[in-house]
Amino acid sequence: MRLFKRPGLYLVLMGWWILVFLGIDLARYPIHGFLLSYVPYFVALILFMVFAVFLTFLDFKFNWWERMRHWGRFLLLIGSYAITTIAILVIVITLDSWRLIQYFGGDAGGSFGLLFVPSILVYFICGAILSAVLTAKQVIKRKLG
Repeated sequence: MRLFKRPGLYLVLMGWWILVFLGIDLARYPIHGFLLSYVPYFVALILFMVFAVFLTFLDFKFNWWERMRHWGRFLLLIGSYAITTIAILVIVITLDSWRLIQYFGGDAGGSFGLLFVPSILVYFICGAILSAVLTAKQVIKRKLG
């Protein structure tokens, strides 16, 4: 039995770094005094959960995950992650334009949201390398055995 059978769980796990920044900010700024500064975190966590549930629902309906190989899974996850992060950015930018976010008394220049686009690139590069290694391993295994 595999530990991670559904892509939604992987998508949630790909947002692990948001929790790190949330923990750092919670240690520095009390939530009761900076509630509007935590809105981007709430948006990110909620959207990651919503997209993960949607992705899992689609997988239950169409059973993609079991039929895909490494490259298909990689493309599904990186595409889902990119769509999720772009949705988060659009919503946070919209909320910021309505002045519903405060950024801990500073500006958006120090926000964890600036790491979304680079995180897509990092996951793309790491996922492509991992998929290439796993594919090469399978090819070698087939040729030797």
